Amino acid sequence: MSIQLPGIHINQLMCCEIPGDEPIVKFINVLDPLKMPAGISVTKECNAMKIQITNNCHKTSRGSLSKIEVFDNQNDKEPKWETYLGSCIRCIAANRRKIVACCEDLTINCYDLKSGSRPLPPLLIEDLVSSLSISQEGHCLVLTKTGLIHMWHLESAKNILSRVSVRSLLSGKGTISSCNLSSSNQPIISLSDGRAYAYSMELQTWLQLSNPLDPVSGVGGDLRKKVSPMLPLASIQKSMPVHRNADMLPPGVLLSFLESQITATSVLQSTTEYKHWLLATVNHLLEKGPECRLRVILDDLMRAHRSKSSRPEENCLVVEMKFQDRHKFCIIVSFDNSASCTGCSTKNARYCIWEPIHRRGLRYY
Repeated sequence: MSIQLPGIHINQLMCCEIPGDEPIVKFINVLDPLKMPAGISVTKECNAMKIQITNNCHKTSRGSLSKIEVFDNQNDKEPKWETYLGSCIRCIAANRRKIVACCEDLTINCYDLKSGSRPLPPLLIEDLVSSLSISQEGHCLVLTKTGLIHMWHLESAKNILSRVSVRSLLSGKGTISSCNLSSSNQPIISLSDGRAYAYSMELQTWLQLSNPLDPVSGVGGDLRKKVSPMLPLASIQKSMPVHRNADMLPPGVLLSFLESQITATSVLQSTTEYKHWLLATVNHLLEKGPECRLRVILDDLMRAHRSKSSRPEENCLVVEMKFQDRHKFCIIVSFDNSASCTGCSTKNARYCIWEPIHRRGLRYY
């Protein structure tokens, strides 16, 4: 005679979805999964070469085959190499060395562009791909339809990011409009409402680059017009509002905007924009203050020069830009605001008399 123990038995347990996971699919409204047409060849140019994708090109007893063909030239009729996959190809991306193909069976397939050989077995992710990017350095970025980011360095076969969620970015009504890699191989997410974010590997969190919903962002309209719209940050901030009565606001509001622009351009490593916003900040501080903030910027110029000479291996954008343009920058600050320092206020005098010495250095008083 068997004894029935109290409590729940193993055969009574059932698998069910975790309540906390369910809203991820319903709440995140990311891009629709990419998909190529079936039975139709789709071509993609890659430098002088041509890549051609044909889904459902052959039928087998186990399903349909899809084909990747690579041609040396755009007008070639015969491919240099071809390969087949047992699943429908939804999207591809390529750089000068690699081709990446994402399939309906949730695999990511990588091929050498010149030979068609596989450097890696298929990579498996948890859902269909909504966005695919690959940099010339071999960084591959994938955004799934449920809002998770994966990133690998294909050349070294190493993982960089795994299952990083974009859920925290979708707090408003905006939806994801693009997911790309910056020139420094950082994931950049742009939303339909104009917001933009970069993911920091060091801080392991998202950094805000643009937010038109923030009232502070509208005070720099005239200054933004002086920057080419093709530059990294300017292209992201196209939908920034402009306050008509920005001059009526306290000076600290504009300073807050300028400092946010400096940090954003530093993240994007946009040298031209960094110089523009740094000079705009110095001009603002010379006119409105506070002096302590100006002291930090100018002291950083000298500190950057010293660290550059003592640590030549350092290759930070900020240090490099300040060192190379240090003389020119200080001359501009001096002459634009005080005409060779004549008429400088006592408050700003110590910062206006940086002067070149035989074009080799600066004297700091």
